[in-house]
Amino acid sequence: MIFLLGSVITSCLLVILFRLFQKKNIELIQAITVNYAVCVVCGILYNKNVFRQMLHLDFGVYALAVLQGFLFIFMFFQIGKASQEIGLSYTGLFGRISVVVPVSVSIFLFQEKITVLQGIGLIVALMAIYFLNSSNSQKKLESNNILKRGIILFVGNGIIDTVFKVFTFYYSFSVPQDIFTIMVFGTAGILGFSYLIINKNVPQLKNIISGILLGVPNFFSLIFMLSALNKMDGSKFFPLNNIGIIFLLTFVGVLFFNEKVYPKMWLGLFMTVMAILLISELITI
Repeated sequence: MIFLLGSVITSCLLVILFRLFQKKNIELIQAITVNYAVCVVCGILYNKNVFRQMLHLDFGVYALAVLQGFLFIFMFFQIGKASQEIGLSYTGLFGRISVVVPVSVSIFLFQEKITVLQGIGLIVALMAIYFLNSSNSQKKLESNNILKRGIILFVGNGIIDTVFKVFTFYYSFSVPQDIFTIMVFGTAGILGFSYLIINKNVPQLKNIISGILLGVPNFFSLIFMLSALNKMDGSKFFPLNNIGIIFLLTFVGVLFFNEKVYPKMWLGLFMTVMAILLISELITI
């Protein structure tokens, strides 16, 4: 349980840091790029044999790592923007309800069977998205921005989870998960530094420090996740982890950032939790 708690806290800390960066005028692309460099360094310290193990991998692993690396840096940037524009609560909700995407892919691509409760969960998830975006108390412009950011978070995080699902399905027995993750961090870092070099964007000291602050909890969020999965089934870990992140971010947003939670959003919050529980089969008849 301590690893689950660690995963929830470190994952939430990343989103909270993004929100704090807004007040300090931190340039996200610089901080995010440095963050991935820090993750790689932490990974090498964690597994000193990483480079030797990388030499004996299938081409498909490298391809997935490159794709996931691009998605990582793109979505990390989007999470940062979303936390600043639509708040912690919405960012956490849309990011976590994306569990719908990998579950749907598992059903249609990997021919996994869907139960009646999982089908209900998928429908509830779609209804939750509607209620999360339909508060009558918000201005239309803000509502449209919530929808835009929400769709990006929903689809992007869903694709990331799907890539991990593909990796697990084809390569989990032959490739250590920590090796794959370090490759993903490295790819994201290379892409980020390439963008900065091409655009002659020299990282400033405050952005470098911010990247270090991001990188440490980002790496340990992975360590806590892997450690938790060694202690408990993924079918229990992921929904509990998602629900914990949703409620902690909502609590912090309301208490420390004066974010408003409208009535329809409370309904969407409840439906989000129910959808996660149904899809993950933690509710049975």
